[in-house]
Parts: sequence; structure tokens; C-alpha cells
Amino acid sequence: MKRESLLNLKTSREVMTSMDLVRQKRPAPTMFQRMRRLIARGTKESIPHPNEAALAIELDKEKRRFHRRLETIERSAAKVLGFRRKLGATFEKHRRIMDMRTKLQRQYWQETSPLQLKRRSSPEEGIQEEPRPRLRVKRWRYGGKS
Repeated sequence: MKRESLLNLKTSREVMTSMDLVRQKRPAPTMFQRMRRLIARGTKESIPHPNEAALAIELDKEKRRFHRRLETIERSAAKVLGFRRKLGATFEKHRRIMDMRTKLQRQYWQETSPLQLKRRSSPEEGIQEEPRPRLRVKRWRYGGKS
């Protein structure tokens, strides 16, 4: 019966150092390296000859793609602006409603409060009102502590 573990063993001749591996394997030259070599040799093969018709089509596609992206960004910005305007209008509406409610509550409490203002008259200043306790009005703000 054969031992499977011995199949993977290599002799000292088969073992290669990392330097040997680097020397043995050369990466395939890239197009840039080939072009540099050709230019260094002085051949005229290095001058690229692109297909102008295909290039024009690709450039046109890229222009259309770019304009579509710009249109998408403009539509998104318009949507955001619309939402901001709507939120601002709602905020202003609620602020005016709260102002009106506060005013109506003050008016109600001035008419029905048992702590009516006591007027005192002094000869030099005329009629003067005594200060009464102020109502606490809570103002709500969007986006943070008030």
C-alpha cells in the first residue's frame, strides 16, 4: 500500500528559492511596455492608428451618458428643493397657528382671569398697570433641542 503523504515530498533539486522563482517567471509585457520598447527601437509601428468612426461613436455615447447623469442630478435636486419648500410651508403654517392659539389664549385669560389687572393711579405718571404673571409659551423648533 502506497503512502499518500510521500507523494507531495520534493527533493532538494525540485525545491526552488524565491530568487529562482522570480528569475524564472517573467510577467507578460503590457501594451505600455511594448510601446516603450518599440519607441526605443525607433520603429514607426508604435504610432497608434485608432478607428476614427468607432472612436466617434464611443465619444458620442459618453457625451449622452454624461448628459443623462446631469439630468438625473438636476431632477434629484429639484425634488429635494420641492420637499424643502413643502416642509418650510408646513413649518410656517404651524408657527402661525401656534401664534394665533397663544394670542387667543392670552385674550381668553385676560377676559376671564380672576387676577384682573389692578390699576393704581399716581398723580405724576397717570394710570399704570401692575405687572401680572407671564404665560409660559413653548416654541417648538425642528431639528434639535428648544
